[in-house]
Amino acid sequence: MTLAMRSLELVARRQYSELIEMSSDDFIQMMLLDGCFIIELFQQVCGSEDSANANSLVFMKPWLIPILIRDLLKLENQLPFFVLLRLHRLSIYTISSSLDLRALKFFNLCPAGVH
Repeated sequence: MTLAMRSLELVARRQYSELIEMSSDDFIQMMLLDGCFIIELFQQVCGSEDSANANSLVFMKPWLIPILIRDLLKLENQLPFFVLLRLHRLSIYTISSSLDLRALKFFNLCPAGVH
């Protein structure tokens, strides 16, 4: 997955309005960790019944969902969607899901007044 992120680095960096002062390795690691977190979050919150994990932090602390939604909606916290799509294609969830649909379902949970 690191190689996949390395191939997207320059294009991803150009998506930000300000210069990202991170080393190449740090930027790639950030894309990988943030992207995997977001994909797993979408999977746990909006995935199929059989993929739900009762031990998941999201299900143990459902009050986190609005906080996570608010955080992901902040412009400075956004990862380019094509990065998420690439990671999703490399993940085990590809067969059973559409990332676009999961993202829409997740952000549809947004409490009124947050956007």
